[in-house]
Amino acid sequence: MVKAADIRDRDSLEVWLKDQSKGAQFSVVARAVLRTFPVWAALAGSEDSKNRRFSPMVLFRGYLLVSLLGDDAESSHDQLVRKVAAQVQHDAISVNDVLLIDDVFLVENILEARDHFSDLAEALGTALFCGADGEVVAPKLIAKRIEDCDTAVDAARLSQTVAEKLSFDRLDHSIPGFWSEMTLDVGSVDTGESPRHAALWQRENPNQMIWDRVLSHWSRPGSPYAFWRRWYESLLAPASHPPIPAPVLHQIALIDEDTWKQGAEVVAEEIARIEAQYALLQDVRALRAEFASLKSGVASPEKRADNYPPGVEPLEVLPAEAATVEAELARAETELEKPHPSRAVLRKAAAIIGKAAKAVLVWAARKADKVVDTGLEEGTKQVVRWGAGLVSLGVIDRLLHLSEAIGRFVQSFPGP
Repeated sequence: MVKAADIRDRDSLEVWLKDQSKGAQFSVVARAVLRTFPVWAALAGSEDSKNRRFSPMVLFRGYLLVSLLGDDAESSHDQLVRKVAAQVQHDAISVNDVLLIDDVFLVENILEARDHFSDLAEALGTALFCGADGEVVAPKLIAKRIEDCDTAVDAARLSQTVAEKLSFDRLDHSIPGFWSEMTLDVGSVDTGESPRHAALWQRENPNQMIWDRVLSHWSRPGSPYAFWRRWYESLLAPASHPPIPAPVLHQIALIDEDTWKQGAEVVAEEIARIEAQYALLQDVRALRAEFASLKSGVASPEKRADNYPPGVEPLEVLPAEAATVEAELARAETELEKPHPSRAVLRKAAAIIGKAAKAVLVWAARKADKVVDTGLEEGTKQVVRWGAGLVSLGVIDRLLHLSEAIGRFVQSFPGP
């Protein structure tokens, strides 16, 4: 039986793959493919791709899906995975026709398209099919695609050396490279662990020079590739670059086909909307939980009224606006959970939350002097402390900020 230490090339990897589950096969080909992302990243936005009217966004979407599939894959994505895989394989057939001009060496793009771009697109398509439910990909093909990835990365390093006007002798041949990382992935599988959450390059990254060059462009203000930079850095170094929340990645993967076809700028706008909506949803959920927690410490009037005779000062009860805030936070949460929330519903909820929060603030201010009154019955003390707590813990301020944030979200992004 082939072990991790025995894997040095395509043939030894193929032997190991034959004894593995579909999940194990996918985990190694997925990580191999993800290591090639900088090759396409260097192409994105370059003059070469613009002149040839080539956008790699469909391929970027494929890479994103590969990173999502595996241990926590959503079965609802299976149809999407198959569709994107087919699109990627279609691009693999046409990519040379799109990019190639005879005898042109794409120095700026770090790689000669004639030799490697179509191979990388084919490898991405294979990884997607390998991750799809019900698909069986032959170990021989998986091993071949991984070898293609290795070849492409080596070629990229050499081409980047030329692009940087360095001599071949300065190319760092000491970097272990693809097969060294493959043994780590295989070793994780052999010990019953999943390598998918480990840093993509656990040793030295042979793509570092390429990625540094990409970062110099993608880190500029207003870059339409800012999300892709954050996403890939979270794969390269998850310890220092926290992963983007899975629900956000899933929603990005589900962006409609027409948007992907319109290019990086249009996709970036939709990604910004998705991330802003997710952040709002988290704020709404947190405020709902805190509001409910504070309210849970107040006994209901029905449990208090019978204990006090007529003529006693009326018991304090929560203002009606408290229930209004709760209801509108629930409405906003339900709407923000939708892929495309209604602007009208959110606009109305924001206005009501803001108005009710201000009313509660006024009510709490009027009751402030009772906080130190030791002669109040216990239920009234609870109500007064509830109002004081909303103010002192900043809940009212956060409700007002939330109202404004929802309003800005509605204004910033189009929708029904």
